[in-house]
Amino acid sequence: MPASTAVTQGGRGIITSRLIGTATAVPHHIGWGTGTTAVLTTDTALQTEDTGGSPAYARVTGTGTQTTTTSTSDTHTVIGTLTSNGTKTISECGLFTAATSGTLYVRGVLATAIALAVNDSVQFTFNVQITSSVV
Repeated sequence: MPASTAVTQGGRGIITSRLIGTATAVPHHIGWGTGTTAVLTTDTALQTEDTGGSPAYARVTGTGTQTTTTSTSDTHTVIGTLTSNGTKTISECGLFTAATSGTLYVRGVLATAIALAVNDSVQFTFNVQITSSVV
């Protein structure tokens, strides 16, 4: 369970550019890291993304779907599984538009870090619900 999660300012730009048809990058690449700093909407990367190890770690491509939380198809859901290439403790995760670099769409810091051994896996589910209010 996340301690804090947010769609970043870059993520908001992705949403609006996809709505008007100018974006081609799809945010479905999942990365993880060891950072514990609270999430800010101004975040552009994970605090400490795990990119090392042998074989070198890489973001995974999650499966994206429209799901229903409150009203029909109001939620963008991405699910993907990362497998540890060494002993590590994971405390943050993010959803990006590319396998390397790319724009950070969502960042989350876990309420409880996850200690992993080699070949342990974690499945991440990102749900971004579009809501509105009558103003």
